Amino acid sequence: MDIFLGIIELERMMVMIKMLQEKINQTEYWDLKILDLNANDEVNIFVYNDDDTSWKISFLSCFRVTYETDSTWRTIIHVREI
Repeated sequence: MDIFLGIIELERMMVMIKMLQEKINQTEYWDLKILDLNANDEVNIFVYNDDDTSWKISFLSCFRVTYETDSTWRTIIHVREI
């Protein structure tokens, strides 16, 4: 009985995760201007939405964080100069 309830709960969680992922994908965050990125035990990405709002996307309890960029196109030496 407990295993059956655990499976039902897991299926409910998977549906919720899929719904949340769809909402995140609707933001098209991969094309938004990134305002800030903090990566420690969790990852917080602050992205531009419009003149009045921005979004904070948080990834909690990350197993691994990988960040790649091709910064060779930039004409500035330090990001601070932006």
